Amino acid sequence: MRLSRIHIFILIILPVVCLSLIVGCGGEKTTAKLEPLDDATIQSMRNASRLGYAAIEKGDLDSALVQFAEVARLAPSSPNAQYDIACAQAIANHPDEAIAALQKAADKGYSDWQWVNEDPDLIKLRDHADWEALITKMKANFAAQLKDLEGPLPSVSSAGDPVFTDIDTLDAYYNKTFWDTYRRCAVFPGSVKTKLCREITARRLAALQLFSKMHPAVADQYAADMSALHATTQLAGLQQQWIAGRPEAVAIATKIMSSYPDSAGAAEAALWNTKARVAEYVVVHDEIQPDEAARAVSDFIATADKLPDGRWKSEALAEAIVFKSGATPDIEELQPLVDRFLKGGRQRIREIEKGYELNELILRASGPVDFTATDIDGEEWTLDKLRGRVALLDFWATWCGPCVAEIPTLVELTKTYPTDKFIILGISQDSADRTSIDDFRAWMASRNMTWPQIYTGEGWGNQLAKAYTVPAIPFPVLLDADGHVVAAGGGARGEVLKELVKELLEEPS
Repeated sequence: MRLSRIHIFILIILPVVCLSLIVGCGGEKTTAKLEPLDDATIQSMRNASRLGYAAIEKGDLDSALVQFAEVARLAPSSPNAQYDIACAQAIANHPDEAIAALQKAADKGYSDWQWVNEDPDLIKLRDHADWEALITKMKANFAAQLKDLEGPLPSVSSAGDPVFTDIDTLDAYYNKTFWDTYRRCAVFPGSVKTKLCREITARRLAALQLFSKMHPAVADQYAADMSALHATTQLAGLQQQWIAGRPEAVAIATKIMSSYPDSAGAAEAALWNTKARVAEYVVVHDEIQPDEAARAVSDFIATADKLPDGRWKSEALAEAIVFKSGATPDIEELQPLVDRFLKGGRQRIREIEKGYELNELILRASGPVDFTATDIDGEEWTLDKLRGRVALLDFWATWCGPCVAEIPTLVELTKTYPTDKFIILGISQDSADRTSIDDFRAWMASRNMTWPQIYTGEGWGNQLAKAYTVPAIPFPVLLDADGHVVAAGGGARGEVLKELVKELLEEPS
């Protein structure tokens, strides 16, 4: 299983308390109970998953299935182990077995049908007779889980939680509780995790109401309102479609804009108020509809026009750029918005919620950043040196699982096309204190990575990564022979990358 912008494969930890979860299956609801797991069991799950994927890399299907079966035994209500089994069977060219495993995953509530459609490990299954029915079932799961999040936040009490005398301590307590719960439920569908986190958000809002009653000073009231806004927007970040907590966010943002119009928080509240309004009419589709995208662009530009220069204005412009890309296929139409965003500083891309997608659009609209860098063999590289051939700037690291998952695709490309036609220039985000240059060389050799690599040992301090404002890795940047950015980020990975390179190198008829 590979990483995409909408799905993160990380097996972390599960709850150490008993919880009941409502999981939608084919439009129906079933109750799945999480059994308490101690630290040793959690570690066993992580180890089994790691060993399973290591076995897949070695072509040892039987060993991989044994490890994934162990994950299933340790977390029987989770669909993830069945998904992993499906990937293993698909890679081993056992389509019927892979489909059967995916059906079991769907029965357990698996609902990320978009990722299933994109996962390169499963691409060979798309022609299977049962594929469309399987996707339909996962869509039904997704719809049922979203419906389960509708309505106001639950009415709960924070009576069992501490009483707080300052906002910083309150925020720290509920942030930790929120993210601990999310991480401990990492092997369950996203909407299920969101439902649990929704309850924690409701507890936080109840605690903030109590705090406000106990601290009537204006500064304390403002701090409590901002904390409430952050609680609802934190919840929004877990959702592909913002449903849970949206009405509460609108009410809180409206209060902040009205009660503290000259505060720094008013700009943040204005941005989130617009995001909430857009979420009311932009719904999850295979693609966002052009009329929805155009309306969202208008709303975010109007918001940006009212905000002072700074992060929140940049956020509003970033949202407008991303939605504009959905309204038109012409990248040149983004240029005015891109120019306006860049006036606030290119490095803001790393602060933006949609920075990964935004960076691709800005690079495509404004072009690549020139550079001079020396690889580990002492050879100097510039954009001019790459021109005349299709080139891939690959920002990656040895410790990055999704980066490692991309390596077979890159190796295949280098074997398919000669270096005078296609070249990869790796830019490592490894740190010398974690991966020495000698270890780095050996690591590459073990995976048949023969292309040039820029390694400074500075990790995220790498100047080239800063110049390209890389927000996360892997972040590939594909250039055509004239040095134009064809694609970047998620648009230049896996099967999509192979197709793009093939198109760029095809001889004109």
